[in-house]
Amino acid sequence: MIRILALLALIIPAPLAAQDQAVSTATMTMTGTARVTAEPDSATLHAVIAASDPNAQKALSIVKARIANLSKALAPFGAVKASRIVIGQNREKGKRLLGSDDATYFARSNLALTLTDQSREAPALDVFGAGSITGVVTFEYNVADHAPLQKQAREEAVADAIERAQTYATAANLTLGPILYIEETQQNSTGQHQGTPYNRKGSLAYGKGWTAGPTAISVSVAVTIKWRVE
Repeated sequence: MIRILALLALIIPAPLAAQDQAVSTATMTMTGTARVTAEPDSATLHAVIAASDPNAQKALSIVKARIANLSKALAPFGAVKASRIVIGQNREKGKRLLGSDDATYFARSNLALTLTDQSREAPALDVFGAGSITGVVTFEYNVADHAPLQKQAREEAVADAIERAQTYATAANLTLGPILYIEETQQNSTGQHQGTPYNRKGSLAYGKGWTAGPTAISVSVAVTIKWRVE
């Protein structure tokens, strides 16, 4: 009889202990999201400078001269930066089929102007339009410092996760315990926004319907938090 009672004493507490352990290790995981926007505070204009000539050195010289002239004209509007010059060959399809070795060389570079004052976009465009650019001018709007936006988005994402977790915990008659981990599962930024292209042959300078204007730059963050619950 004593042995039976001893066995019962060993067996009965086991489910209770397992139940206590299950409660103590119960968790809740919740994801919070946030999206923060801001008006752009910087604008960069991009254009291609290109030339072609049967002589590679002449094509290179033409592009260098155009870069120098346009950079000088654009200097009052902000920082001007030119990419390295690329040189290659253009071969006409007909000449290739005939086996001709005649080739035209091209030289190309990208020129970027970061405006110090966004309100001066129009006169800067007129300078581009008067210059020897190839194709169109494209715009990129951005926020110079993304750090404050990222910080705000992270704080709001954490607050969103906590609010959701508290709502579910209250509905389920649970109490949130300590946080076990926090993980940033996603971060997206619109980065640079490309605006409407400006064509020097149908541009603001010639009365066409060019419109520019930045759209809001945004930073989105998703945060996953895991709690112990009781």
